[in-house]
Amino acid sequence: MKNNIKESAEFYRAVERLVLVTAGIRILDLGCGTGLELDEIFRLNTTARVVCVDLSQKMLEILRIKHEDRLDSLNLITGSYFEVDLPSEGFDISISVQSMHHFGYNLHSRKL
Repeated sequence: MKNNIKESAEFYRAVERLVLVTAGIRILDLGCGTGLELDEIFRLNTTARVVCVDLSQKMLEILRIKHEDRLDSLNLITGSYFEVDLPSEGFDISISVQSMHHFGYNLHSRKL
């Protein structure tokens, strides 16, 4: 996406600026894909610990390869973020960047 959409790189830098720089920040990334937002977030939050949830195992594998030096701080979960069990330790921030359009209107109708 960064290569095909002119404003995309600035968009991901803007997302990064929304995440406070905090040592050991715990992030939940819902619909993380290949981690385009994490590429930027890790520049300032080098000690971030991230739980990444995505429907696509292939996308998570690309994320894993890109950030193989951070595997001890990444928890990659394949599945729908409406259905997977999330770790109970809690998070400092949750993000979801451009993922909701992958879910149909009636696909997940459970009440929150």
